[in-house]
Amino acid sequence: MLPRELTDLHIHVGAAVAPHILWSIAHQQGFKLPVKDYWEFVQLISASPDKVRSLDEYLHILHTVTEKIQSSPAAIERSVYESVIGIDLAGSEEHAMELRPKDAEQYAGLYARAREAGLKTTVHTGETPGTGADGVRAVIELLRPHRIGHGVQAAWDDNVMKMLREQDITLEICPSSNLSTRAVSGWDEMKHVVRTFLDRKVKITINTDGPYLLDTDMKREIELLLQHGILDDAEVDQCLSWAREASFLEGGS
Repeated sequence: MLPRELTDLHIHVGAAVAPHILWSIAHQQGFKLPVKDYWEFVQLISASPDKVRSLDEYLHILHTVTEKIQSSPAAIERSVYESVIGIDLAGSEEHAMELRPKDAEQYAGLYARAREAGLKTTVHTGETPGTGADGVRAVIELLRPHRIGHGVQAAWDDNVMKMLREQDITLEICPSSNLSTRAVSGWDEMKHVVRTFLDRKVKITINTDGPYLLDTDMKREIELLLQHGILDDAEVDQCLSWAREASFLEGGS
């Protein structure tokens, strides 16, 4: 078998920068860290299963540690080297914006201007029952994104899956992340989600969400899906092909 071209569409800057770089940035920026040494810092910014049991606990690490360290222009410059090619909207799924129409409408104009400027768009939603399939539906109707981050809850709503299929919106599935945050209860539920999307002709991709935070990579995510009988080799290749097609980089397909 030829080596696969792996494409990770869903990856947070706050979860994808090596610990030693974050450690360096923190000291450069003068952050007072609640740790004694580098190895405690690595544990602080890791979403191990014994520490993270919900999406909010996962986001707590991002919002109060890693992304806070990266909050200055100089820090983000050390973390990211490419120019902006798309926009994303993400946050806690508790009291989610997309379920409050008046609030969501405030972003509709921003997303329209982004598309007019040639930028691609994606939105986090439908990760947990907190937004559910209703969150996916609202995002499709109001923001019209090219992709949706996670969106696993749509697997329980045939009408929403029809919208995804007809509008050619690609989902960014993050297996290890969804298991870590308890967005899905286990591999059986993950299998139901993935198989339902494929049966309904919804395009899905395989992603890490945060390789350093979750101690994973694309090869591991693929191996896990194969080991648990969720995808076969041909289906993995199809997901990777969809990822290249949905990439925001020019010539990604």
